Amino acid sequence: MAVASSSALQVRFLEETEEGVLPTGNPQLYRVTQCNISQKVEGKSSEELRADRQISDSSLVSGSVDGNTDWELSFKTHDTFIEALLASTWTVGGTNGLKTVTDAVFDSVTHIMSSATDLIPLMEKGQWFRISGHATTALNGVYRCSTSVAPTIGSVTVDVAVKDVTTATSASCVISTSRIKNGLADLRTFSMERCFSDVSQYFMGTGMAVKSMNIGLNTGDTIKGSFSFLGRQVERGTSTLFPSGIASEVAATTTPLINTVNNTIVLLDGTSMGDSCAESFSLAIDTGMKERRCLGSGIGLAGVTQGTFDIKGTLKIYFGASTSAAVYDKMIADQPISFSIYCEDAVGDGYAFTIERGKLSSAEVVAGSINTDVVMDLEVSATSTGTNGAMIIIDRLGSVA
Repeated sequence: MAVASSSALQVRFLEETEEGVLPTGNPQLYRVTQCNISQKVEGKSSEELRADRQISDSSLVSGSVDGNTDWELSFKTHDTFIEALLASTWTVGGTNGLKTVTDAVFDSVTHIMSSATDLIPLMEKGQWFRISGHATTALNGVYRCSTSVAPTIGSVTVDVAVKDVTTATSASCVISTSRIKNGLADLRTFSMERCFSDVSQYFMGTGMAVKSMNIGLNTGDTIKGSFSFLGRQVERGTSTLFPSGIASEVAATTTPLINTVNNTIVLLDGTSMGDSCAESFSLAIDTGMKERRCLGSGIGLAGVTQGTFDIKGTLKIYFGASTSAAVYDKMIADQPISFSIYCEDAVGDGYAFTIERGKLSSAEVVAGSINTDVVMDLEVSATSTGTNGAMIIIDRLGSVA
């Protein structure tokens, strides 16, 4: 008897045009390390009184589809689900996030990048971007817009805490940036299929909505994350249940894994960490999504309802005499704090995650044991009154569109 191997699992998805209805079109293969989305049902036993003290019957009375997809972060692999999670879309600079700028001028005195010939992608305060193809090699790399001076299509003041400019000109360079913030777009749902090809078993979940995301950064590791889904029902078959089949499926991305080794940049309250460098960071984004049930809708859900965003970041830093001590004082004074972290893969494609304004709910200083460094465990709850009016901002920087 053949037994399915998890090593042979494949996951495909396709966005639905009508919630809970299998869409037409070509599904896309999706890179995961685990997928446990499945049908859950609840039975209820009869409460009839019987002389033989036995239960006469039991019936299914409710059910739901939920579970997680676990993954490793890679460039543009999970961006569609990030859009659905944040009820928003990526705002791209130029074409697919890339814009060639001619006659770029860099000034080390004013910390400004400008061009009188070509338009610079319109960005926001604190937005991360990448420059490539500059004649002065040292000027290529990751930058951040000033958090106090608004950028324009003619000039950008850079945040020197990330990277400053040197005085130089270039006939052309390429700027890469795309940004997404939590928003108010309509609910997006997906049909997702798990394929156990070694035993010809296919499980199709419909009406799948992204409920939450967790992502974790630890030293010496790839960046791992997961999406939690909530949906309507799961159907089983012995071949794919996508109406269009899988002969013309969209291939999965092949971009490298992003880790915490390649040029990871951490800013706490707008400054580098200094003696209080970070050991780990995790981000949890919950949408407050709720099940919706109706009489006569069967054991599954009638749909789901969006709720209130709940966004928290946890950060473990080494406790030093300056940076971390000041953070502790902010918690006691109930003052807001900002946090931003950038990470990339081996070819320079990456993401920056930013909480522009949050409140510390915990800043615990831990002396664990003998011969260990003292660490501070921070928990930051995001609020909506940051510079750009969002609880969470994700910037996407790529060397290719």
